[in-house]
Amino acid sequence: MAIKRKTLLIVIILVGLALFLFPVLIHDAGGKPGTTRIRISSLCTALDTFEVDTGHYPPKLESLWIREAETNWNGPYLKSENAVFDEWTNRFQYNVHGELYDLISAGQDGVFGTFDDITN
Repeated sequence: MAIKRKTLLIVIILVGLALFLFPVLIHDAGGKPGTTRIRISSLCTALDTFEVDTGHYPPKLESLWIREAETNWNGPYLKSENAVFDEWTNRFQYNVHGELYDLISAGQDGVFGTFDDITN
């Protein structure tokens, strides 16, 4: 009977530790890459809203918070200029190709065109 209680106590402790550590491990796995993906998604929303209002994508990211000679500009489309930086404080690369655009984070290594780049 004492062995069963000890086994049950050990199982309860292990389950409790797993429940405590699981969110911590999941958060670390998402971390900066996950937050950067969220920033890219928010930036895509701002770019798409700009396009709906003006009929084209902006030539540069600054056009999301600085009005230039745009008609139907209803911005600012970003709350903060900091939105154009990833979680490693690298500026997103923005390339517009007519009706398409690319948003790219250089990732942790800070170099574009490497394995850890994150894009829309």
